[in-house]
Amino acid sequence: MSALEREIIEKVAKLDEERQLRVLEFIESIDQPEMSLAEWWKEVEAYQSMLRKKYGDHFTVDVQSLLDEVREEPTDERLGRR
Repeated sequence: MSALEREIIEKVAKLDEERQLRVLEFIESIDQPEMSLAEWWKEVEAYQSMLRKKYGDHFTVDVQSLLDEVREEPTDERLGRR
């Protein structure tokens, strides 16, 4: 084991469990092979297809609707409009 490996192990051992899990997630994420643009686009198209099947071809969500959902209040109500 190299000095660098020992140093990494020592530093991780000092962390609490939650931070150790975050380090593990990071290590696992950098260990993944990079995805090509073609592979990424294929996944995007598959996800879009799933959404179309579930919600129909003309379903859209705008940014304001997403913000309203996060705030849990429609903009019209907040501004006194009905």
